[in-house]
Amino acid sequence: MRADCLAALRWKYVGAALAGERPPYATLARTICGTEKTLVQCLELIDPPRVEAIALATPRPDITLSYCDGERKIAFEKASEGQRAAALLFMLLEQPGGPLIVDQPEGDLDNKVISVVTEKLHDAKQRRQIIFASHNANIVVNGSSELVISMDLGPDGKRAIHCAGAIDAAVVCATITATMEGGEKAFRDRKSKYGY
Repeated sequence: MRADCLAALRWKYVGAALAGERPPYATLARTICGTEKTLVQCLELIDPPRVEAIALATPRPDITLSYCDGERKIAFEKASEGQRAAALLFMLLEQPGGPLIVDQPEGDLDNKVISVVTEKLHDAKQRRQIIFASHNANIVVNGSSELVISMDLGPDGKRAIHCAGAIDAAVVCATITATMEGGEKAFRDRKSKYGY
């Protein structure tokens, strides 16, 4: 657009007298979505102040995000950190594309939102590969992870794979219970306390 406007200004003041034939200015014509008559009128109005304004113009984003909590819609700027994180995560899960890597979303999300995230994961992983780094068992188990990798520190102090496999592998289940649920005792304590 800027290049076409500068070229049009040059043609108007110098080129018309020398070259005679006007270039097509395809980008300018497409931008104003006009006919040949509209383009000619636009070219007649081209002058240095207008071209300077176009050259210095920077587009502003026109995206409005909000967080929906049931029937309540909260403007993104007024939402809490957790609500913002949820809105962005929900938006990303709806989009197709390359691999999506999410690092510990549970830091900003409450368990109610994580429950919704795990429901959305089932559809989202049909459109793209999703990799979560998480300490939350609900994301791993309820999200029906296809591959679980548990990391630990190796003898040399570097990160190493402790175990890896499908969610129904015994070693993976034991690791999830021990690491994410706080161990079997914690799991049983919660079950006896809440009944499930």
